[in-house]
Amino acid sequence: MDLKLTRGDTHEIAFKLLSEDGANCILEEGDKLYFTVKRTFYCKNCILQKTLGNGISYRSSTNEYVIELEQDCTCGLEFGEYVYDIKVVINSITPKLVKTLIKGSLTFETNVTHKEDEK
Repeated sequence: MDLKLTRGDTHEIAFKLLSEDGANCILEEGDKLYFTVKRTFYCKNCILQKTLGNGISYRSSTNEYVIELEQDCTCGLEFGEYVYDIKVVINSITPKLVKTLIKGSLTFETNVTHKEDEK
C-alpha cells in the first residue's frame, strides 16, 4: 500500500493485527513490531524506524496498533519517495512467526510552513 504524507506534520498510521482466523492479535512481551523507512528496498541504512514501545503503541479502545510520526522525525527528511514496511516478529509462539505485514512506497510531500517558520 502506497502512502503520501506531508513532511513535518504529525501523523498516525493505525492498523489492526489479526490472526489467520480473523481474531485480534495482541502482542506479548518479547514480540516485536517494526515500521521501517529506507530510500530503497535494497538500502542497508534506515531513514526512520519505529518499534513497539518506541513510536508504536497498542490502542486497546480500538484494538489497533498506532505508528506515531512526530513533526521532528520527518521535518528534516528530503521531499520525495521512500519505501517502507511493517514487520512483526512473534516470539511468544513456537515456532516463532516472522511476517512482513505490508510494504510499499512512502512519499513525503512538500509543505509551505516549515518547523523553523513556526514562531
